[in-house]
Amino acid sequence: MNKRALLYARVSTDEQATKGYSLPTQLDACRSEAARRNLIVSTQLTFTDDYSGATLDRPGLACLRAVVTTGDHIIVYDPDRLSRDDVDFLVICREFDRAGAELVFVNGGEVPNTPEGDIIRYLMGWKGKRERATIRERTMRGKRAKAAAGKWVGSSHPPYGYRRVGERRNVQLEIYEAEAAQVRDIFRRFVGGESILGMAASLTAAGVPPPNRSKVAPVVLYDGQAHSQEPGVRRLSAWLGSDDPR
Repeated sequence: MNKRALLYARVSTDEQATKGYSLPTQLDACRSEAARRNLIVSTQLTFTDDYSGATLDRPGLACLRAVVTTGDHIIVYDPDRLSRDDVDFLVICREFDRAGAELVFVNGGEVPNTPEGDIIRYLMGWKGKRERATIRERTMRGKRAKAAAGKWVGSSHPPYGYRRVGERRNVQLEIYEAEAAQVRDIFRRFVGGESILGMAASLTAAGVPPPNRSKVAPVVLYDGQAHSQEPGVRRLSAWLGSDDPR
């Protein structure tokens, strides 16, 4: 009787950018390894995560750990896909050993359950942790250089009161006067003693769109708070970013 294979793949945004990892390519490699070993593969026993490897608190990994039984083969593309923390890596390897399962790395092979194997596991975990620190340092260095050059390091909507100019790596922020005027007015009114609830209600009534640029819905006041009759309304904080355009 063929034994079953449990496939696991993980990716994070930084790793996709720096190393070209992707869930489909990892799973393809794992399926090929399972076929080579004549193991049973099914979608129900394929688990993925789009999470950092710095923690074991991942939904896909949690599901995998819950179904592991004696005789299973757990196939992972690379040791750092399982964990990027040396201690967590040893913990999860020991957990699978005690469950009677065999852990196989496509890019690394099998690790024997021996004292020598424990040393190999430790080195695998240390390597993943070291790579994670290197990726983090390179990412932060790139962001600092980008900011020093006057470019924006964000990736989503700019703070309210600003707009993006430029393309791709040359994106910068400039004050968007139509929104910046609203931010100045909010601060001025707040310093003047107007309540946050009152400002939020008046902004909504005036049809001032929140940062997501969606249509503002009517506000109903009850229980001393502002509530929207339909999606779109925001609290006052929605109009205020971390920066005050001056």
